Amino acid sequence: MTLIGTRLNVVLLALVGLSVVGVAGVTVYYEYSVSDVGDRTERLAEEKASVERELATVNERLNRSRERLARINDSLETRQSDVQDLAVQLNRTERNLSNARDRIDDLEAEKADLRTEIDQLLSERANLRDEVAELEDRRDELLEENARLQNRITDLEDRADELNATIDDRDQEIDDLEGDLDSLCGKIDNSSDYQECD
Repeated sequence: MTLIGTRLNVVLLALVGLSVVGVAGVTVYYEYSVSDVGDRTERLAEEKASVERELATVNERLNRSRERLARINDSLETRQSDVQDLAVQLNRTERNLSNARDRIDDLEAEKADLRTEIDQLLSERANLRDEVAELEDRRDELLEENARLQNRITDLEDRADELNATIDDRDQEIDDLEGDLDSLCGKIDNSSDYQECD
């Protein structure tokens, strides 16, 4: 009867030893996973900071472009008013001063110059509007990327918390198994013959 009990204790001792080794291996794996998640979280945080810096730069450029566009619109309105004034003056000169052709030629040249300047301002305004639209699109993309990165960081932090909780559970399980192992070793004759009982 004692022999059977001893053999049974030896088998139980071996099973407990294997369980301890297995749980320890799982714990090492989870600790590696937590480290990897931490590294990935740090990289994503750096990428988020870079995106936020670029977003600030884009917003600054967007504000400058809008200010320039407002100034161009004011200048364009002034130039258009000047053209209207010159047209009125030209019509009055043609009706009343038939001998003032030199002045008319000067006014025509000035009007042409003003129209050229208006065309240039219109072209610049169109280019600035295109740039503003592109900057707004880029800003929207950066905002979406920033939100995506924030969600990813949150997910990784949640995953790290889960892994830490699992490690704590495995540590408690190892402690329990080691306690069972110590208890079994105390019941086995010549327990010092077993490596697990050292």
